[in-house]
Formats: sequence, structure tokens, C-alpha cells
Amino acid sequence: MRILQVLPALVSGGVERGTVEIASALQAEGHQAWVASSGGPLVADVESVGAVHHRLPLTTKNPWVMGKNAMALARLIRAQGIDLVHARSRAPAWSALMAARSCGVPFVTTYHGIYGQGSALKRFYNSVMARGDVVIAPSHFARDYLMQNHPHTDPLRVVVIPRGVDTDHFDPALWAGRVGDIPALAALLQRAVRPFWVLPARLSRWKGHDLALSAFSHSGVAGSLIFCGADTPQAPYRQELSQRIKDLGLGERVFFGNLPADTMPALYAAADYVLSPSMKPESFGRVIIEAAAMAKIVIATDHGGAAESILSGKTGFLIPVDQAESELARAMKTVWGLSDADRRTLCQAARQRIVDAYSLSAMQNATLDVYRRLEKR
Repeated sequence: MRILQVLPALVSGGVERGTVEIASALQAEGHQAWVASSGGPLVADVESVGAVHHRLPLTTKNPWVMGKNAMALARLIRAQGIDLVHARSRAPAWSALMAARSCGVPFVTTYHGIYGQGSALKRFYNSVMARGDVVIAPSHFARDYLMQNHPHTDPLRVVVIPRGVDTDHFDPALWAGRVGDIPALAALLQRAVRPFWVLPARLSRWKGHDLALSAFSHSGVAGSLIFCGADTPQAPYRQELSQRIKDLGLGERVFFGNLPADTMPALYAAADYVLSPSMKPESFGRVIIEAAAMAKIVIATDHGGAAESILSGKTGFLIPVDQAESELARAMKTVWGLSDADRRTLCQAARQRIVDAYSLSAMQNATLDVYRRLEKR
């Protein structure tokens, strides 16, 4: 098979990482993978697995440039004998759809986001992600959201394939004691005191950083709260959080860290507890399965993909969204008070859940099965 994946850019993120993982699986099975994007740090990862990167200005929403991208993708499909196109984001998906249809090759989409619907024009723009010959949803929640907002979609074209995590790489035994190998992480943790409560997410209001601050302040738990994700110290939300930290008297207990994506296993290894209090439902929630694979207790809001990946009270804890602040504080106090035996049991169950239901190989195999089925049509 010759498969072309299309996305805006190859920066860090779940969509981008999934693209690399599928390219790797294709190459490992003797197929040929192409990735079209506007570039980014993960181009090196794509090329390191043997896939070919094709640079186009796919971040654009300009209709004229999108049309030119469609023609460029069509030329690539014909020149390289591409068998199938897989689009992972809306703007490039429109170009990919036009190219695939003009060349008569199957078109697959992954409905990664819980897209805001808004106006009729916005709903039409979003609809491209429901136009695949097969539409992959990363969770049952995402599938239901898709069907609710694109009711004319044939449900037989929608398949749920959860994202996966490499449990050989995200393995607590592999990363134990390796924090010192990453100077930036070691420097960050040297300023903090245990237990470490880690919220690994870019600084965005809906990710729940202010909620975590309030809950941390009111819970009475010991330790440090660490916000670890892409941010800019001068950004308004960062400044707002910094002022709130001062107002709450937490200046010596809350820390910001902006670490590369490849240090995440070490961060999870160092963490005592992981928070994912997103205020909007996420289609999946990669942080949750990565942290759980590292045998960490995760506390997350009870909606979106999190509600499927966590078995509350058994592999982690889910908190109701409508009482998020008080319930997050309560959950933090609960996990802080667990006995060593109960903590070990829960952490072991968290990792086993990921091994059983969210492995990288399962995600890769299910996606390649979609490609094979379409190739045989």
C-alpha cells in the first residue's frame, strides 16, 4: 500500500504523533508512507521511520491556496501511485478530499476534534471531517458527537479506533531514576517538594489550570503543583495565572515548566499524581493514557474521552464537571490519603488497563485494517 496522510503541520501534539505512529507502522509492514504538511519539528521523526515528507502550505484557510494545494496533492497522488489519502484536520482535509476524488482513490478522515459548530458556514467547514469513505473516531464520545452534528453521515462508515500508547516506551521500569538525565526537568523538580501534582497541558483556559489552582489551594494537600506544557511567560493567560498564584499565596508551591514532548515519560515517572481537569470535553485525551501507562493515578473531568479511558475508583478518578472545583479538591485529598497498598493496587490497575485496551499496536493494526479494506474495494 502507498498511503498519504495530510495535516497542517508536524509540531508536537496528539494528531501529529499519531501521524508518525501510523507512518511507522506502514513502513514496518513493507508499505510506503507519505506525509504532506507545512513542516515542523516532527518532520525528522517522519523521515526517520522511512516515510517521505512532502511540504505544502497546508495550514492555510485561504480558498485559493486550498485549491492550489488540492492540485498539488493530486499531482503527488498520480506521480507516486498513492492508493489512499488520510486527512487529519479540516483545512487540509478539503484539499485532500478534492485531490482524492479527482484521482479516484479512497479518502479517510479522523475526527480528532470536538469542533465548535456555530454558523451554517462553520458547520459546512467542519463537515469535511465526516466525508471520508471511512471516518475514524478516537472515542465513542467523538463518534456520538459526530453523528449528532452530521446526522446524514452513514453510521456504517464510522469506526471507533482509540489512540494508543507505546507501553514499552511508557514503562515506569524503563524511566525510574532517569530524571537526572534531563537537565531541564531536574532543575524544575529541584525547586519543588513532593508530592508532585502535575498538569501536563499547554496553557489554555479550557485545560483547567485555574481550576487546578483553586482546588490545590482549598484541598489542604501537601506538595507542589506543576504546570507542564507549551506556554509563553508573556502571554495574557500565563500572566493571569501568575497573579492568581500570588493572590492565593502559592508562590513557593506552583511551578511552570515548558519541556519537550520527548521528556514526557520522565515527567510522568517523577510525578506522584497527574491532573487532567479539562473544562471542555476532549475527543480522547492522550495525557490520560500516557500517565496511566506509567502507573500514575490520574484525576480527570468526567466527560469526553476521559470518561471511557478511566474506570473511576479503579484505575483513576473522574470528577463531575458541574462541581469541578470542589470535587477536584475532594479527589486530590482522597488520593493523597490512600494507603501505600491501595495506591500500588490502583497504579497497577491503571497500567494494566492501558496494556489491555489502549496499546499502540492495537491502534496501528486497526488503522491499517481500515486501509486494507478500502484498498480491496
